[in-house]
Amino acid sequence: MGNAAIGFFHHVKHGEQEALDTWKNLIKNPERLCPFTHEKDETADLLCYSIHPSIKIINEFLEKYVELFLYLEIDTDGTDDLRETISDIKNPFSNQNLQMFKENVKRIEKLIKYYGKKFFEESKKFTCLESRRIGEALECFKMNCYHASSILMVSAIEGRLHTLIRGKNKKEYNTHIKEAPLGRIISFRDPEQYKDQKFNKIKKIIKNLIPNKHIPLIRLVYQYRIVYAHPGNEIVTHNISNSIITLSFAFLLDDSLKIPLKLCNQKGQAPPY
Repeated sequence: MGNAAIGFFHHVKHGEQEALDTWKNLIKNPERLCPFTHEKDETADLLCYSIHPSIKIINEFLEKYVELFLYLEIDTDGTDDLRETISDIKNPFSNQNLQMFKENVKRIEKLIKYYGKKFFEESKKFTCLESRRIGEALECFKMNCYHASSILMVSAIEGRLHTLIRGKNKKEYNTHIKEAPLGRIISFRDPEQYKDQKFNKIKKIIKNLIPNKHIPLIRLVYQYRIVYAHPGNEIVTHNISNSIITLSFAFLLDDSLKIPLKLCNQKGQAPPY
């Protein structure tokens, strides 16, 4: 998949090194997989394949890869192909012998290699810290912890804006933005607020930095974060949380909002992959 994509995947999904190592070993020595080593017994082979720990690890790994594939908007047709191939890897009847297994593995490797370049390019838009926030958000979403997943994804947007504004003008950033939450940052885009001349420079920086199309997006996800982060009776649904995750990815993947490499070497800012 390429070092950048693997690195991004490893940070976004906790504990994926085990899955990566398992996958590499299966590719290198598939004949050592238990279902293909004992005496031929179709029933035993199918059962062994179904419950084998390595197969379970690989299936979970590939499912998560497809999940990121979707959020990174790589290719819809490619996602369908990957899902179909992963389904074959899961199915013991599609892997009744070593040759069938090798062919399914080869198909997956071919698809990942084909789409890996785009995955690599998109993954470079995230810093280590952003990747960890996204990873925690996706894990929370998977566990139906929708309050947590929503808050974490919006924090990634807030962190991106802090880094970009600091990079534009550190003095103005330290004076007006350093302790500012997301809501205050976007309020500098409101012509009816911060009319004093001392705010002119920071208002211009923020206006030029954030594309107009993203202002409604930021206001929407920020409003949800405010509601969900404070005590109340609001319930976060699956669809709302998924929408917040998707919108946050749309913002973070925008080329105009990519963190310049020179900013990634500053204190407190991890390098992108």
